[in-house]
Formats: sequence, structure tokens, C-alpha cells
Amino acid sequence: MTNAMKDIEVLTPQVFISYSNKNETDRQVADKIYDTLKARDIPCWAAHRNIAGGQDWLDEIGKAISNSRVMIVVLSNFTEKSRYVRREVNQAAEENLIIIPFCTEKVSLTSGLRLLLNDCQWINAHLMGRDKALEQLVEDLHGYLGIEPGKSLKQEDKPLEVYTPSFQKKKVYNPNASLRRKRVLVAASIVIGVIAVVFFINQWTHNLGTTPLENKTGTVIPGDTSGGKIIITKPAEDEPKNTAANSAVDKQKKTVTEPAENSQTKTSSILITKKETAKLPDKNETDKKEKQEAPIKDQPDFISDLKSKGWDVKKNENDCWEAFYKAYDLTMIHIPPGKFMMGADEGYVDEKPLQEVDLDDYWIGKYEVTFAQYDRYCEATGKNKPGDEGWGRENRPVINVSWGDAAAYCRWLSQKTGLTFQLPTEAQWEKAGRGSRGFRYPWGNDFDKNKCNSDASGLNKTVQVGSYPSGKSPYGCMDMAGNVWEWCADWYDKDYYKNSPGKNPPGPLAGYYRVLRGGSWHFQSAYLRCAARNYDNPRTYWNLNGFRVARVCVPSHTRGE
Repeated sequence: MTNAMKDIEVLTPQVFISYSNKNETDRQVADKIYDTLKARDIPCWAAHRNIAGGQDWLDEIGKAISNSRVMIVVLSNFTEKSRYVRREVNQAAEENLIIIPFCTEKVSLTSGLRLLLNDCQWINAHLMGRDKALEQLVEDLHGYLGIEPGKSLKQEDKPLEVYTPSFQKKKVYNPNASLRRKRVLVAASIVIGVIAVVFFINQWTHNLGTTPLENKTGTVIPGDTSGGKIIITKPAEDEPKNTAANSAVDKQKKTVTEPAENSQTKTSSILITKKETAKLPDKNETDKKEKQEAPIKDQPDFISDLKSKGWDVKKNENDCWEAFYKAYDLTMIHIPPGKFMMGADEGYVDEKPLQEVDLDDYWIGKYEVTFAQYDRYCEATGKNKPGDEGWGRENRPVINVSWGDAAAYCRWLSQKTGLTFQLPTEAQWEKAGRGSRGFRYPWGNDFDKNKCNSDASGLNKTVQVGSYPSGKSPYGCMDMAGNVWEWCADWYDKDYYKNSPGKNPPGPLAGYYRVLRGGSWHFQSAYLRCAARNYDNPRTYWNLNGFRVARVCVPSHTRGE
């Protein structure tokens, strides 16, 4: 009995593997998928492995598709040339099979396959690595077929519980659960408030027989225990949150903590007798304070406007304006107007030609948006939080977010701050990364594995934002090479540079893919160049992709959001 006949007898096929038989590489990939699924006891079917000699192969393929729940399409530049693959995908779509494109190389579909596959969730094996892509495929199939991880459909000793993979969990929003959470939070707030009131009353009655006093600002101080002296209490300043952007910034700042003189109240107290008057402040201290608060010469109006809105604005060590907004743990860097060289003559085809581009000034995030920032948005909107692959959250860049997720975060941030945030255009991202001198990498023209998180780092995961300060860009932007690919506002067009305007290029008005920039922890140096372009389905989300925000001084129109 042939191996093909043995495979036929095993089980009714559950997963159909479609591929171009004219391309040996595609057939090898199909073999690898087939063997991987068989090793995990996932029933699968492939024409060259399951059709025995003498059988009507068209009839067998049709029956196999009808008996399947999922179709895997090995997707390469040969796929569109195969009329059999198109027929198989069409039948799968008509019979409502789940279709998973398994992409082996950079592909730009132009035929009817594009309409059928563009809305499907792709597994990009050429970007994430084949082994990792196969693991992702197995995890997805477990969810689609109702197989609990570590078990298979062959185990019939007890009923299987349906396992939902992580990517499905992220897309489910339960409004009733959200309402229950809100009710629990309200109840908890009431309980905490009652406890606080009881604690205050206990503190008030602790010093019986004393008379409350008022200081010069009218603040009531319970219990005069100073022996005829007035205690003026100086409240402790709010401690900064240990969140993404400002924690990375705080690494470069010195934090000065005033020691508390009264350990019970945790405040610093100044004792002044009733007959004494407050001493005049030291002249040197006054002069120093006035000098700090004095306006910086040639300060632009938009800087004063930001300060009036609560932003802490200063010049960074790269002589660029840097604004920090504590309320949302957001640090932005001002990119001055002017020209820079965009693209590369020695790069890939879609990077040519090298050309001069003139941009108005704008702001861009110093760091990639972190889990801490994005989780706050999810909590405020009821959106499910993306998975972190077990690598950690907080100051690491958020991953597993689609282009639409990133654009929605920008809109939410705009509503909350009263300023217009958006994803950076390709031109804005590239200028912020390489500067006006046209560096190949953010730090210069030679690759240095110690200045970024790339494949050469050997970490195989993301790191906290700002972990490579020596790899910052000429303006002070961090992690613009490696860590995660970053979504940009533009639609992707490989020929756009040939006809793009030289002033504020907005990107194509429409397309099928969105642009990604910067490389990631899994990519080599060629993809970490500032001019390197990548693209993906805007609905795709996985552990290589993240984003940073931008803000133009004069808001521009949105493009197809």
C-alpha cells in the first residue's frame, strides 16, 4: 500500500492545503505544512500526498475541499499563475471555508485572488520566519477545529473543550461584561470613599481638646499639637507614574526627593511661632527661580501654546524642542521644517529614486507607543487589550495591533488632548529617522548591532522603548531601527516615489496595503535602513508590528481611515 493510500485511510480531511504545483518551492512548503500538521495530529489533505494513482484528481480535490473546514493557501508570486489554485480558493469561498494565506515571500496580488484573500488574516512566513509561522498556524487551527492544545481529534476518550486562540480573544468585545466591570468599579469607589471618611474622622477625633487652626491660605489643620506653634503643612507632590514614556525619559533625569520631617504625616513641616513672621525668601533662590521661569529667547508661539495646555517643553541635547505631557505619558519631538534626501538609489526597487523632499514642521513620538499607553486607551474605551507574547507589557512597544487599531488610538488621543494626532506619513517618518544629512541608519551610515534591537541582537523579542540611547536619530527619536515595524499613514505603492510631489508628499490616495517602517527585532540590517519600506494588510496584527504617533502643526486631511 502506498503512502498516499495510507493517508487516505486516516481521517476525513479537516484542513485542505492549496499550492501551485508548478513551483517546486511552493510544493516543498506544502510538504512542510503537511508534515507539521500530521505530527500534531491535525487531519490535513494535499493533492500530491493524498491522491493515489488512477484516481480522478479533479474529483478528489473537489470532494476534499467539501470535506474540509479550513483551507491553507501557500502564497507566492507563482500562485496567481495557477488556475487550479484560483478554482480551489473560489470553491472554498463558496462553501464558506476559513481561508488562511501562508505567505512565503513579498507578494502583490493583482488578479481575482486579491478580492478573495485581501480580507483574510495572512500568516507572513517570509517576515516572521517559517518555524514561527508554522507555530502560529498550528495555534490558529487548534481554535478553528476545536482542538485543545496538546490533544487531537483522534482522542475520543472524553469530549474536547473548544479552545479559542489568542487572536480571536482580542477581537471579542462583550458590552455586558464591560457594564459589569463598570458597576464593580463604582461599588469599589463607594467603599473606598466610605473608608476614607471613617479614617479622616478617626484622625480628627484623635487629638481631643485641641482647636483647629487655619493657615494663611485658609486650610484647616486639625489639632494644634505644636505647643503654641502653627504647623504649615506642605503637601507632597504627586509622584510620577511608572509608565511607558516618562519612565524611559526618567532614566535620563535625576529625581530629587525631599525627606519628610514628620514620618507620621509624610509631609515636610515648617514650624513658626505665633509671634514670628515668615522670613523673606533667599534672594539667590528667587533669582534662580525667575531665571528658570523666564521665557526662552526666540521661543515660537506654538511652544507657548503647548505650555499653556500643560505640556512641559524644553530643548533636548539634539537642540530640538521636546514636549512631555504627563497626563498621557507622551513625549513628542519637534522636527523643524526643511529639505532632506528621501529614498535610496542602492536600495530595493520601491525605494528609488533618491530625491529631495521638503516638509513643513511637525511633531513625532520620541518613543514607540507602549503597552502602558495603549492599555490605558483600551481601558477607557472597553477595547480588548492585545497580547504581549509573554514578553511583558508596561514600557515595551505595543504589538499585535493592526493599522486600524493604531489609527483609532490616534483619534482617541486627539479627543482627549484637544490636539490632532495621526500616524506619521512615510516622508515624516523617514526624515525623523535619518535627519537632513540622509544617514543610512538613525545613528550614521554603518550598521551597529549594539545600537538597535534586531536579528543580530539574538533576543528574539521586543525590548523596552529607549533601551538603545546610542542609536537615537539626529533629532533624538528612539528605536527608529529595529524593535518593531511601525505603521505609517500611507497606502503602499511601489512606484509612488517616481511621481510623488517634492513638497509634503501625502502618499497614494488609495491602495490595498499600508506602509510599515523601521524593521523589527526579527529582521536583518538591510531592513533596518531608514529608507527601507515594508507593507502589510491593514487588518493584519502580529508580534512584529507597532507604531508611534505624529502631530502636524497645521492638521492635514485624513486619507481613507
